[in-house]
Amino acid sequence: MKVTDRIKQEHDEVTKLFEQFEKRPTMKLVKQIKEVLDPHHYAEEETVFADVAKKSEQKAELVRNLKAEHEAIDLLFEDIFLMKVSDEMFEPKVYVLHEVIDHHLKEEEEVFFKHAEEVYSDAKLSSVTKDFDQAKSAYTPSKDEAN
Repeated sequence: MKVTDRIKQEHDEVTKLFEQFEKRPTMKLVKQIKEVLDPHHYAEEETVFADVAKKSEQKAELVRNLKAEHEAIDLLFEDIFLMKVSDEMFEPKVYVLHEVIDHHLKEEEEVFFKHAEEVYSDAKLSSVTKDFDQAKSAYTPSKDEAN
């Protein structure tokens, strides 16, 4: 399996969790989304983002933007985790989180994947999947995230 296919699978998982949230808004679902995204983002940054960024300034700029979006997503999660589900801003904040993540996923799939395919051969895209999976396994949340 190509690393881009693995990333797309995980994007689809996040999309399904947001669909569940729309039917039944719970903090548990928001936490599940974060539990999928944190190691996913870490693995992207440690593997494919790093390699693609080295190839040109244009690719490096795209990767910087994607990393900035990862940081923005983390900040939205922080805000949401300070709330209760009953707070009037809980669902609107999760809606904004969903919009930001949806934009981010589309940018990765429609723009970044093309850059990755320029950098890697199909064989390398497949072999990088192992590196991606290992990086995900190596991910450990910071003390702040673990609480």
